[in-house]
Amino acid sequence: MNKTFAAIGVQDFKTYLIKYFLPIFMGDFLVLFLFLFGFEANYMKWIGIAIFFIVLLVLFVYPSMIIDNQSRDIEENLHYFITYAGALSTVNLERKEMFKDLSNKVRYREISRAFKKLLYLVENIKLDFSTSAYKTSTLYKSEHFSRFLERMGIALSFNANVSNFFLQEQEALMNSYAIVFKEALERIKIVQEMFVSLILAFAFVLSTILLMPFLTGIDGTYFLLFGILGIAMIDLMIIVFTKFFLPKDNLYHELGFESGRQKVIFTFVVACVVSLFIVPFVIFQDITLILKLAILSTPFIVVGWYSNKQEQMVWKRDVLFPAFIRSLGDVHQSKGGTLTTTVETLIPHDFGILNEMLERVYKRLKITKDKFNSWYYFSKESGSALVSEFMDIFVTVVYRGGSSAVAGKIVSDNMSRINGLRDIKKEYSSGVKGSVYGSFFSFALTVYISLLISVLLLNIFASMTAGIDGVALQMIQGIFPTDMEADLEKSTNYVAIAITIHALLSAYLYKEIDGGNYFSLFQDFVIMMWMGVAIEIGLTVMFKSMFASYFGVG
Repeated sequence: MNKTFAAIGVQDFKTYLIKYFLPIFMGDFLVLFLFLFGFEANYMKWIGIAIFFIVLLVLFVYPSMIIDNQSRDIEENLHYFITYAGALSTVNLERKEMFKDLSNKVRYREISRAFKKLLYLVENIKLDFSTSAYKTSTLYKSEHFSRFLERMGIALSFNANVSNFFLQEQEALMNSYAIVFKEALERIKIVQEMFVSLILAFAFVLSTILLMPFLTGIDGTYFLLFGILGIAMIDLMIIVFTKFFLPKDNLYHELGFESGRQKVIFTFVVACVVSLFIVPFVIFQDITLILKLAILSTPFIVVGWYSNKQEQMVWKRDVLFPAFIRSLGDVHQSKGGTLTTTVETLIPHDFGILNEMLERVYKRLKITKDKFNSWYYFSKESGSALVSEFMDIFVTVVYRGGSSAVAGKIVSDNMSRINGLRDIKKEYSSGVKGSVYGSFFSFALTVYISLLISVLLLNIFASMTAGIDGVALQMIQGIFPTDMEADLEKSTNYVAIAITIHALLSAYLYKEIDGGNYFSLFQDFVIMMWMGVAIEIGLTVMFKSMFASYFGVG
């Protein structure tokens, strides 16, 4: 509990109560009072009550949300932190200087703040480094990071060399990251099972309520509006759940769009133009809405395909980078000189997809003499989050006088380990993709069958009561509605909208788990749209051929 309140900067529940809970609660109560007595409309009073309870709920769960975000933030950066700390150890910095450097590494966010707290205890409270490490470890709920700080405290209590400690911790903390990563993979399974279960359950519910017009006499299109809203809410809920409970492991860096993603955006713009161009030729055709939407969305399959192709190129760079960085470090260490001359030595060797990038970074190093910007653009060209981070670690350490061979080995080993974990993640992501397609097919099939059965029954009952009036008609009306008309075209339009929303959000969910470029979702989206078209046309043709007289055929 103390760790929870420490995460939001207070010592205990009493401090949290006085500093945060009571002031916000009083404000919340005042808002409730204003809504209840300041408005006459009942709906405004209900809005006030809803706001009151939402704020009250947030007050109770806020500390836990903060510490969960803190722990997830730490676990997302464990591999980057220990790689940088290990490589930086070769620079032979003093203990305090080493910790200051780590505390200034703001890209590691919560981890850098942990070292800031450690230094604060040393410089302001005048505790020794060992005690400060122990104290800092008690502030974090992340078990792996807390244990790391405890081990560091033990090492420092024996006056151990902190550089040697970070080098020795490489395997231990990378093992911790592997455990965290595999736990995240298990959560992917949970998301997958929850997604399939909810979609299939909702398909069953929707198929049931499509028969409600026979019991209530209400127009069935109202229930289809519920279907549109329901499927959108379920998909969005699962997406939010995924964003909150799965740690980030993005394929792409955040240094700006490299040429690959720029080309994807250009392809997207072209697809938009093509789609808009064909709108007049499609929209007035006598075809179903889902077929119109599928035709209009078809140009975007090129965007998805090309984006996937660019993703594969980034994956290849990630796979080849460990061998390249190890070679770069070894050659630089053995031959001496600058990284520019080392790159010149490596150019004749084959590093596959990295060759062109290597030639360009050599030209920049030779012409501009700007070593950091030259390697920055090398990282940016890669498109890879891993390459950009690990390249920055290597270059920073080497230009500060560290051992290029040791830094290259650490970066190479750790990145190879991460690549192995990502290969496992690919298998899990493939399972999610299969579930997305399977659940979409089941949802579309169930809803269309239920809709057609509903229309068929309405038409059958309408034909049974044709020509009946008087008392007989009144008796039949007491059993089931007789004055309802089945509007198949309008109903299929609502189903088409529900299926389109579900296809788009399902494709987005897969890319959220996959961690790639969101533009890649268009390939899956278009494929699912055409699956929906095939299901609709196939079932409609089958029903109309089997029950021709009830569907106005023949």
